[in-house]
Amino acid sequence: LPTFFKSPRYISLLIQLFLGIVLAMGVFSVWSVGFINAAQPAFYGLGAYTVTLLLMRSHLPFWLAFPLAGIIPALVALLFGFVGLKLKGAYFLFLTIALNEFILWLFKNPKSIFGGMLGLYPVPQPEIHIFGINIVFSPSQLAPYYYAALLLAVITCLLYFKLYSSRLG
Repeated sequence: LPTFFKSPRYISLLIQLFLGIVLAMGVFSVWSVGFINAAQPAFYGLGAYTVTLLLMRSHLPFWLAFPLAGIIPALVALLFGFVGLKLKGAYFLFLTIALNEFILWLFKNPKSIFGGMLGLYPVPQPEIHIFGINIVFSPSQLAPYYYAALLLAVITCLLYFKLYSSRLG
């Protein structure tokens, strides 16, 4: 599809759509068990900052740092779940809003490891080296980001649909 759309605006919009699908599937998974979760963007951001910190500080390759970055939001969600799942109705929603605001405060705090309002920079660009093919993700070329976001959205949807059709779902 990036070959048909030459405008980076449309490609960027599709990348945001695919990432929004991943975020929506996370919100839907909590909503399907009867809870309204407003902290999903905080977990999403926490994962993004974690992968960036792993790339910048520990110099891990992107394809190792990306799956590892899910561990920190999962641990925060686990700790949050011990308290939060005992609450019912609007109280759970209020707690998720408070968690969202707390994590946002951590991101904006100038003395935090997250870089404050300026964020983290420069973020290393991911690279793929498979079977002699080198794909470099650069801000000027959006096609690799498009295909990576599409793959992430498809894998997320397949995993969620597989989960919901199983005994656990």
